[in-house]
Amino acid sequence: MVDEKINTDVALPGAASPPPAAEPDKNRSGTVAAPSNELSLLKQDLEQLKQHFAEYAQRDLPEIDRVKQQLQAAASQRDSAAAELKELKRQNLLSKAAAKHGFNDVDYLDFILQKNQIEVEDPQQLAGFLDEFRKSNPRYFSLPLKPGSGSRPGNSSNAAGMAEYGNGRFDAVQQMLAGAPELY
Repeated sequence: MVDEKINTDVALPGAASPPPAAEPDKNRSGTVAAPSNELSLLKQDLEQLKQHFAEYAQRDLPEIDRVKQQLQAAASQRDSAAAELKELKRQNLLSKAAAKHGFNDVDYLDFILQKNQIEVEDPQQLAGFLDEFRKSNPRYFSLPLKPGSGSRPGNSSNAAGMAEYGNGRFDAVQQMLAGAPELY
């Protein structure tokens, strides 16, 4: 590549001289004219716009942060409400299952279901698990009793046997007391 720089100090013979530099505009008094009005107006507009943008950014920055914080708070409230609703539905299903199968402790039922990874929402799986658990741990289940105050004495089929047993005990106690020394 050829360097086409022209040395202005030494002119080559036959080379064209560079064009003369444009002289600044001079007004009638011979002084240099100020920059054109259009350029100065554009510079002023640019400075004004920069200032407005900076003010706008400063003014809206805290508002944007505030809106972001409100959005995060609303999202966390939504998530906590959804988790609470899910937990309430689970507790409701656990209570219904415990009542249906006669399980005494709902909290322990929740624990063993989580431990054995049994879904409360699946009634067949839950029923199968509770039937097996009833066989191995009957103490956690209530007995199927009939409500009421019981039977009257003498109406039961065991009443005759109980009377004999009771009378025999009474006689044995009387014999023991008869042979006991008296204390004064």
